[in-house]
Amino acid sequence: MNCSLHPIAAVLVSAEGLQALESFLVSLPRNPGLAIVLLMFGEWDGGASPDGAMSAQVGFPLVRAGHCTSIQADRVYLLPPGQEMKIEHGLLRLTASSETISRQHQ
Repeated sequence: MNCSLHPIAAVLVSAEGLQALESFLVSLPRNPGLAIVLLMFGEWDGGASPDGAMSAQVGFPLVRAGHCTSIQADRVYLLPPGQEMKIEHGLLRLTASSETISRQHQ
């Protein structure tokens, strides 16, 4: 897949910014022509998550991303907390963040 055919936007989001994120996503056209990757940071409680009720209000799919997820336009990809990401050949490559690894070895 050639990911140069459509833009990719990365958005850093905290639990406190969830309402602003929802307003942003709802305001986009149904087919915005880009892929949006949501990177979650900070402390998230069990009930707060961008993929809850928001997915029904956004005009395009909200997908939980995993390692080697193919990036397509007109989708929102949600990366889990504690993951680092790079985009390579149109795929999301996820690895545990160095902070997550150091906590696991304490």
